[in-house]
Amino acid sequence: APFVEVHVATPLDECARRDPKGLYAAAFAGEIEDFTGVSAPYEAPAHPELRLDTTDQTPAESANAVLELLERLGLLEAPDGGGVDAIWNDDFHHTAFVSMTGNNQAYLSGYLGHPQEFVSSAKYGFLYQGQHYAWQKQRRGTSSLRLAPKHFVNFLESHDQVSNLARSMRMHQLASPGMCRALKGLLMLMPQTPMLFQGEEFGATAPFPFFAGHSGELAAGVRKGRLEFLEQFPGVKHGGERTVLDPSDEETMRSCRIDWEERETNAASLLLHRDLIRLRKTDPVISAQCSAATGDLDGAVLDHHAFVLRYFSRTHGDRLVIVNLGIGLR
Repeated sequence: APFVEVHVATPLDECARRDPKGLYAAAFAGEIEDFTGVSAPYEAPAHPELRLDTTDQTPAESANAVLELLERLGLLEAPDGGGVDAIWNDDFHHTAFVSMTGNNQAYLSGYLGHPQEFVSSAKYGFLYQGQHYAWQKQRRGTSSLRLAPKHFVNFLESHDQVSNLARSMRMHQLASPGMCRALKGLLMLMPQTPMLFQGEEFGATAPFPFFAGHSGELAAGVRKGRLEFLEQFPGVKHGGERTVLDPSDEETMRSCRIDWEERETNAASLLLHRDLIRLRKTDPVISAQCSAATGDLDGAVLDHHAFVLRYFSRTHGDRLVIVNLGIGLR
């Protein structure tokens, strides 16, 4: 594939203004050596194919400019994916997290965890496709209707989302067993591509806090920045430093190591995931990763906590995936 150079142009003062970790301020104060653009030279690309001015363009406008460039270069030719192999679907995680915990603080505040969000996610991928996002006070996302479901990576846990919790707790430590099983079944049987994170399939208890092998002033700056980022959650803001593990402490990294004996102690969870994977691979309708765009997928809300997805197939017959996240279904 050809090499395409995109220059994201941001003035130094704007970089410092956006820096949540205070690294630019530390570099200006002489606390960090060889910092690009401050104490070390920086040269802008001489002839980039595209230059993005982030002081004037929104993230969505910048993303569209990149897509337009790739289209002009003939690099977006796949009819069902526009050249995209796969892309994180944070929207699915956010609505699932709110549904299982009731917590929609900070960047989760734009989600309700209601059945319609799950139906829309299955049919359209992203929930935010240019709508106003109150938390960021601007539009979020762009249209993803042209992308086939297989290009979206859905997940209930990831390195980012687990580490963004103060104590990096896992899904099964935050929600009831029934809720976990229902969401796992949904994740594995939706048309989007599912991802399991680091022992999730057998209920690993190891946390995954943010860690980095820094020392000195840089380590202090990273710790400060991490705390400032997580303070968007009221619990962290009120608890202060004691609620966040030190990223540069070696014990923080060591705590992430999986206990493989849990594969035996939590065998039921492992078997459930194996059964779901087998069903996903062997059922001809579910494995087809049906798309709403082609009329092969639809869904409906059944009540305040339940919904159904319907996969259509003239050859093998339809499939129904009924998900109940509440107490009972009548």
